Amino acid sequence: MHTEAISTFWKSWPTLRPLIEKELAAGEYGEGTGTLTDAIEAIDPQLEWELMEGQAATHALAVSSAAEPRLRHVTKAWADAAPDADGTWEYHPARIAVGPESLELDGMMLDPLEADRSEERRVG
Repeated sequence: MHTEAISTFWKSWPTLRPLIEKELAAGEYGEGTGTLTDAIEAIDPQLEWELMEGQAATHALAVSSAAEPRLRHVTKAWADAAPDADGTWEYHPARIAVGPESLELDGMMLDPLEADRSEERRVG
């Protein structure tokens, strides 16, 4: 069941992709993301999707098992069936971890990517 729905998803992607790109450019969801939701739910209603900035492409589409272990093989199969990433799109079988740019903690601003106890900066 999942295999057929995954195949149908990727067959529809060339038509769906430009609709989603237009919506992302406009900053509004509409027909494209509605169709995306339907296509992901056809694979499994418990799957979740997310559009975000890509790591090596302009956009990324992630399909997540929503912490449901029995669906992890489904998201892996979905990603394995994806077309090769290009400069515009990349595909992930889970959400991409995105940390805060900075974090205020007890009056200090911390950059989680450059955390070093010797570098503390007081705020305000």
